[in-house]
Amino acid sequence: MIPNQTQSKEKELEKKLTEIGAGRMEQEAKNLAKDLGLPYSDLKSAPIDIDALVLIDEATARRAQMAVIIKNGANLTITAVNPKNKETSKKLRELEQKGFKIGLLIVTYASLEKVLARYQTAKAPEIFEIGAMEVKVETLKEYEKQI
Repeated sequence: MIPNQTQSKEKELEKKLTEIGAGRMEQEAKNLAKDLGLPYSDLKSAPIDIDALVLIDEATARRAQMAVIIKNGANLTITAVNPKNKETSKKLRELEQKGFKIGLLIVTYASLEKVLARYQTAKAPEIFEIGAMEVKVETLKEYEKQI
């Protein structure tokens, strides 16, 4: 075989193996969701609310393999790879103790990674609105020093 044809065949084989692995992980996630009586989502069309996402810091979200994707009042929609995971169940209990009602979606780790990548674009607000007045964080820190 010609080297370019060999490389092309190797890339094609690698792609197929990746697809098979992804399909297997997706089926495992669907089976877990069914066993737990929870919905499964591939998150392809799920909206992700950045304000909801930052309710849990990125390090905790990665450790617990979960992310908050929607916040509607005290209702949270949370994606999790496995709610039986020790870190996940601990964080879910903490959120419930804070008064949140939780709706869980089971996802694959690959789907969760796409959500967690959104932390790169999520920033803490730099301006707080107080009544009709906007105050920058730096200004608040200066006032705090003066006081």
